[in-house]
Amino acid sequence: GDLLVSAYADSRIDYFAPDGTPRGSIADGPGAFWVGVAATPDGRLAVARRFPHGVNVFERDGTLVASFDTPEVTNANADLAVFADGTFAVCDFQGHSIELYDSGGSHVGSFTAPGMAEPWGSYMDASGELWVATDSGLWRFDRSGAVVGTLLTGSKSDVAVPGDGTLWELCFDGTVIRRDLSGALLSSFSTALGGGSHYGLAVSNDLTVYVTRWPLDTVFRFEFDGTPLPPIQLPAGSGPLFPMILDAPGSGFPYCTGKVNSLGCL
Repeated sequence: GDLLVSAYADSRIDYFAPDGTPRGSIADGPGAFWVGVAATPDGRLAVARRFPHGVNVFERDGTLVASFDTPEVTNANADLAVFADGTFAVCDFQGHSIELYDSGGSHVGSFTAPGMAEPWGSYMDASGELWVATDSGLWRFDRSGAVVGTLLTGSKSDVAVPGDGTLWELCFDGTVIRRDLSGALLSSFSTALGGGSHYGLAVSNDLTVYVTRWPLDTVFRFEFDGTPLPPIQLPAGSGPLFPMILDAPGSGFPYCTGKVNSLGCL
């Protein structure tokens, strides 16, 4: 599926084919400093913005269909995800919470949990549960806000749960960790990019791994075992933060829950 990347510094969403070929951009929308990007259940695209705090919603062709402020976010919003009922879940990094908004932009609640600190990256899995990468590890919420799992193994910047039933974590130092869904370690590798903070992670159904490192204008690509692939270069000054795969579980688009062959999903 296509890769989407939020270009924070340029307030833009970039589309790429899986091999890195550019497919276009969305840049005509209110607010500045676009952080995370997510897909809604009806196939639209949502982006969280820092100034003023809020969310923009677009058709896939870039037409703006909605925009609303999120004043409940304390100071620095981060990634966002969308539940199957259309509720937006915005990470409030400095408020240590997940703020919830309905499709009309009304604030409808918050998710908090004792010990959860600085939520940064998030991921909506195929079962409709929200995974959140925080300074205190990984947290998993159901739609009601109940904590249904934690993996408190140190500070994490992002998380992905692709259709093969594995769990992927990104550490700020660039270490990528692969686990089974019980939390057992399967493998890990270092992106070996050095310096800066590694903020964003995406994993496609063929287990290609995409990583961003602030402030480099590059999306780095790896095979599942850490073998480097040709990177994707963005325009200077883009400042990419969070990538996502359009056909991933929970993205609102078709995805494969099993193996893939030339005929498609099995």
